[in-house]
Amino acid sequence: MAVEEKARNLPSRTVGALSPRGDERHGPEPGGPEPRGREPKPRGREPELRGRDAEVAELAGRIARLREGCGGVLLVEGGPGVGRSRLAREARAVAESFAVRVLGGTGEPDRRSVPFGALLRALTSGGRPVVDAGVLLTLSQSAEQRFWLLRAVREQLARAALDRPLLVVIDDLQWCDDGTLLALRTLPARLSGHAVLWLATVRTGAPGADVRATAAALAGAGTGARTMRLGRLPEDAVAGIARDLLGAEPGRDVLDLLRRAEGRPLPVVETVRGLLREGAVARTGAGAHLTGRPSPIHSHGPTRRLLERLSPLAREVLETASVLGRDLEAGRLADLGGRPVAEVVAALQEAVDADLVRPTDPLTFRHGAVREAVRETVPAARRRALRARAADLDLAR
Repeated sequence: MAVEEKARNLPSRTVGALSPRGDERHGPEPGGPEPRGREPKPRGREPELRGRDAEVAELAGRIARLREGCGGVLLVEGGPGVGRSRLAREARAVAESFAVRVLGGTGEPDRRSVPFGALLRALTSGGRPVVDAGVLLTLSQSAEQRFWLLRAVREQLARAALDRPLLVVIDDLQWCDDGTLLALRTLPARLSGHAVLWLATVRTGAPGADVRATAAALAGAGTGARTMRLGRLPEDAVAGIARDLLGAEPGRDVLDLLRRAEGRPLPVVETVRGLLREGAVARTGAGAHLTGRPSPIHSHGPTRRLLERLSPLAREVLETASVLGRDLEAGRLADLGGRPVAEVVAALQEAVDADLVRPTDPLTFRHGAVREAVRETVPAARRRALRARAADLDLAR
């Protein structure tokens, strides 16, 4: 099959493969309607990506052309909760299906003091680093040699791309450190002739002159640069997300509540999951309807209630992780807390079971809103101490 044909066919296969418990997402089993009033069970997996068929098709085409040596830049813009990070995860899944190597890093508001932190996390992700350890170490420590070090990074990325095409994903550009922003203003344009596709996500209207300059540089990084702006989802896509999570057709009352999310997938998902946790929705025949007066659009409230149900150790581990970043690395958390790794792993499993943490590799908070809700419970003095200790560990690593 030609690469272009594979790209056209990929989105439907990819979406189906990533959907939660595929045969459950269309409602009750074929044996007839379920008993009246039965509460749907919460779905722990991520719902299917809905309403983004054109974007996924474009992603698949760009990634397919990587195998022909055609790289470039794809900048994904959008407002809060519109699904930038979700689309980036879809791109990773598509790339892996094409045997493209994926490197990924994320901007973290509490880790911007680590020079080139997001870039370093990307270059060291997915197994062995694509850049020599000595270059990485010097890059994180020497401001005076950054020009020469970035040139060394560029040359080594180019060599790595000859062995296997690369997709470099930098999520949440608005939270990246100054060094990573500098690298993104130079490396993509200078690697435009290689099989390297840069995918960066940024919040629309993000403050900061450096962030705006970096977004502009990425958007203008040669003929292979493209900006993808995510808008609101149509009503049928919102209904599809609700159906995936509920395992039943959402009733008119549920859909009326979801209109308050204004077509943004994150609050749609949070609202449905909040309704499920509160027992505020029940299945009647093939449909799901509200059982009473629900809470408004769910955000931090359900997270706080779930935290109260965790063990003290699990709460402590999540609080520590929320200050440090989106990823939850058991070894790092054990070092910071002075606890055995086995205890931290058990605490993280408890958080996964509570649906506060996504069981990915590495583990991550289910969303930035969850992390922010947990972080708000940590006193400011403890946050400062944890960040200082974490910075020392990161630089030592």
